[in-house]
Amino acid sequence: MFEGSLSDRSHELFLDGFLPAGDSSTLSGSVRLRYFDSVDNDFNTIDSDIYDGIQPSLSSSFSTDGILGGRLAVSGALYANFNTQEINDTVQSADDYAYVGFSPSISFDRPLIQGVILNLSYSYSYLHYLHPDSVLGEIRVSHAHAINGGVTVGLERGLQLYLRGSLLANRSNQPGIPPERQTAVTAEKVNSLSEYTKWLMTFGIRLLF
Repeated sequence: MFEGSLSDRSHELFLDGFLPAGDSSTLSGSVRLRYFDSVDNDFNTIDSDIYDGIQPSLSSSFSTDGILGGRLAVSGALYANFNTQEINDTVQSADDYAYVGFSPSISFDRPLIQGVILNLSYSYSYLHYLHPDSVLGEIRVSHAHAINGGVTVGLERGLQLYLRGSLLANRSNQPGIPPERQTAVTAEKVNSLSEYTKWLMTFGIRLLF
């Protein structure tokens, strides 16, 4: 399937494929090319054109049933962001957001009892930035890990309850931004630097129709 989308802020072309692999397995893939053009407003502390860029990606996934009584899915993605604006100011540069990366993941879902499904997953992402950071002066490399476990409870009429516990860990070769400089850079940059580990619990209701 080939589709595209156009808007005032982004243009995207993508090709998706789906292929049965045996009686209980499926293989899928996707190729995407996106151009993003940010919008400035009076509330920005910095020029949001630092986010402008061409963002290609390539992803694939394989899933199969019958593994330990459940469904196993393995996926991976390669992606990049190539900035299209040359912006340099006193706090950061558009080049701070140019990177290449990849992200593999694995998930396993298995019925426990009638209407209750166990959900387990692990994902990893690697980002290698292409230029020295304008604040810290060296190329940034980041690793992120996410381990998730929980249950989904099916109710009547398409309602589902879910409970998730997540362990999130970020590792970066650069230290965090000093507090006195954090207001001058984006939240994305502040959160992706340094090393941290945190637990997250989520609970929700999903309606399927």
